Amino acid sequence: MANARDARQKKKAAKKKGKSRVRRDRAQTRRQKQKRMQGASRAEMGRWPISSCFVGASWHERGAHVYAILTRYHEQGRLASALFELDLEERGIIKAELRADWRPGEFEDFLGQLGEEIEPMEMCEPGLVVKLVEAAAELGAETLPEGYHAAHALCDGVAPDGPEILVGLEPTEETERPQEGLWSRMKKTMGFSKAP
Repeated sequence: MANARDARQKKKAAKKKGKSRVRRDRAQTRRQKQKRMQGASRAEMGRWPISSCFVGASWHERGAHVYAILTRYHEQGRLASALFELDLEERGIIKAELRADWRPGEFEDFLGQLGEEIEPMEMCEPGLVVKLVEAAAELGAETLPEGYHAAHALCDGVAPDGPEILVGLEPTEETERPQEGLWSRMKKTMGFSKAP
């Protein structure tokens, strides 16, 4: 009886050891793949096939504050994404982040959460994302965020394209009419010229 029990315990221990070895090997393979993906050069990332791109639903409004995301497929089946937070009113690019290792389903969860917390995201062409990013970069060229260059590497090879983007503050009556100088105001006060 004791021998049968010992045999079962040895068999159980061997099975457990085999499972842990398989788990350890899978984890090591996964780590190696992630390391290869994260060690990819910017030039390599720019050659990966483009997946889907998203932009905040209010991107077409003047001076919008939106998120723009461009994604590419990695050969390992994961997604790499460039996420930009843009203020098209005055600040330019607020945040830029490159993430090269989204697991299947993880990116979709992030996108849904972003849509619930910030604003709904809509699918768009990659050229629109690049056009928005470049417009924002021009607006705040002197203060590009830390991760900008790494994230922008994912946009390599994509030409900016799409409808006109309304950048800057909403025009008001004062900004549309040219400012009057001292001499113009004096002439108006003295009656030499007609007021508009």
